[in-house]
Amino acid sequence: MNLLRRQKLALHIITMERREQLEHIIRECSDYFDNIRICDGGSTDGTKAMCDRLGVEYRYRKWDDKYHEADNLLLSFARKNDWVMIMDD
Repeated sequence: MNLLRRQKLALHIITMERREQLEHIIRECSDYFDNIRICDGGSTDGTKAMCDRLGVEYRYRKWDDKYHEADNLLLSFARKNDWVMIMDD
């Protein structure tokens, strides 16, 4: 095993109707993470377009307050050996 191989660090964020706050988080964190994945509950405030513009992964999951299921959706897209930080916006 190559101990010097750099692990990938991913940020997973769950959001709904908070595009401005989410954009701020993405801009502030983008230098620290190899990948940022967003689970959106169906925002109508331009969240998807902003994610596309900033080059972060966007996933939709109908909002139902089941955060663990939103977390699991994002985790299903994680790559093997990723280190993942999960946060709410």
